[in-house]
Amino acid sequence: MFERDIAILAIPAKNEEFLNNIFLGYSKSESLAMMRLSPIALDRALENDPVFQARLHRAEAYHADKMTDKLYTIHEDFEDPRMVSAVSENIKWLAKMRKRERYGEKLEHNIVQHIDITVAINDARKRVSSFIEANTLTMLDSPTDNISVEQTKSITNAPVIKPYVDPLS
Repeated sequence: MFERDIAILAIPAKNEEFLNNIFLGYSKSESLAMMRLSPIALDRALENDPVFQARLHRAEAYHADKMTDKLYTIHEDFEDPRMVSAVSENIKWLAKMRKRERYGEKLEHNIVQHIDITVAINDARKRVSSFIEANTLTMLDSPTDNISVEQTKSITNAPVIKPYVDPLS
């Protein structure tokens, strides 16, 4: 039975009949029941035929637009306001499922995260101070770093270099 169902949806005329039922507002299960087909047939047709899948998505989106247009006059169909509210909520939900990009909920992601980095900064300061202390001790202990008094006098008696002055200014 299932193989026959799969083959039937592969026939373009049956394919068109199914899509027309969706355009008219029938659900997938109602359309399958009217055509006496199993849900497996629809699943296989959707797996094997990407064009059919795209057309079904388009038909469902069209029906979602058609249903939401009905929301403008739905109050004329029912006397009870609770019934109007229930039916309109059902239509909104189905429209959200069938055409999510237009009628779906808009999600905003605002992520705020506070991180305490004082522990990391304090650890870094300790590492830097221990590094500086270790290097200053080795510099004072090394014999090459000893500067003689004569060297310091020659540095202080060096000529002073004046900054360049532009004669045109």
